[in-house]
Amino acid sequence: SPVLCSLPVCVSNGKTYSHGESWHPNLRAFGIVECVLCTCNVTKQECKKIHCPNRYPCKHPQKIDGKCCKVCPGKKAKEELPSQNFDSKGYFCGEETMPVYESVFMEDGETTRKIALETERPPQVEVHVWTIRKGILQHFHIEKISKRMFEELHHFKLVTRTTLSK
Repeated sequence: SPVLCSLPVCVSNGKTYSHGESWHPNLRAFGIVECVLCTCNVTKQECKKIHCPNRYPCKHPQKIDGKCCKVCPGKKAKEELPSQNFDSKGYFCGEETMPVYESVFMEDGETTRKIALETERPPQVEVHVWTIRKGILQHFHIEKISKRMFEELHHFKLVTRTTLSK
């Protein structure tokens, strides 16, 4: 019979985050720290400082509440919604260059969550597949497919960008 294990999570400031989920930490004395991004890695929090660009494509970039890096005026819509086109590297504050996509499919009480990570070397897409039933992880596996094959799958949505672990 299959071994059931509980879904790995991280807890930060009373909030629970799933593996791969990111957030800005909330420190009592300072509030939400916009320039630090934490990511849940299985059950361990990994936090890193966000580095803002030295140069912007406009003369007078502005600081906006809730954002670490300044933004060029008129680019707010692109700045706010992850569903926008992310090809503009200006959205990202530093080294986040690898696109991350997500697809969630629910059927008969079972959830299949797929996180796809596009890599340059080798040029492929790594698809991490979680099958969850009643909140319990039933199955996990990783598929590697070509970028061309991935482009034909239309149910994935770009959610963020990430860096290669160093």
